[in-house]
Amino acid sequence: MAAGLGFKTFATGDVLTAADTNGYLMQGVWVFANAAARTAAVTSPQEGNMSYLSDTNSTEYYSGSAWVAISGGASAASYSLINTGGTSLSGSVTTVSGISGMSSLQILVRDGSLNGSGEIRIRFNTDTGANYNVAGGLWETNTIFPNPRTAQTNGFEGAILANASQTFSVGVSVTGANSTGFKAVNVFGAAPGNTANNYSFSSTGLYVGTSTISSVSIATLSNSFDAGTIYVYGSAV
Repeated sequence: MAAGLGFKTFATGDVLTAADTNGYLMQGVWVFANAAARTAAVTSPQEGNMSYLSDTNSTEYYSGSAWVAISGGASAASYSLINTGGTSLSGSVTTVSGISGMSSLQILVRDGSLNGSGEIRIRFNTDTGANYNVAGGLWETNTIFPNPRTAQTNGFEGAILANASQTFSVGVSVTGANSTGFKAVNVFGAAPGNTANNYSFSSTGLYVGTSTISSVSIATLSNSFDAGTIYVYGSAV
């Protein structure tokens, strides 16, 4: 199929040539039953060609190297579990990989515990550098409210355990995970225990690492995990 010639106003009496027909009149949106039918009919697509596939209700344009779906505006995120069945926590660090290509992440850690006291961190790409910026947060241990911190190392704080009898849960929301720029992160954590050690936590901030997120880790800065499961859900939107 020849490349489109753009727009032309035809006058009464103009004779349409084959070039006019192919260059102007055939440059609308072509309708095909499916991608296979399109491939059979259009053997040499040109950049800017448009098609509609009936089987998937998809409108696509040819980029010059591939057919690309046209977004119909803002789409709702559709999450799927990346680590099927979840990943059990063990040792001092547990990592879930295979996250590339995800725009949004929802991370859930359930029924976690340590073999002693410790601080829980959420890391991306096994990064322990100062790329975790907390823009604002609330730390609550009875009546203690420490100040938010910026450019902290070792990951975003998720929970603090005073002793081995406490369990913890953490939820993390990430947007822009497939960006090489800033990723927006919200963290919510809780570690219920006895009256003196009840703990809840929430914060918002940015992960400023320049790589797209390909893995998520949960780590403890002391002792090791003896229970818990991490679930990582991803959406391409």
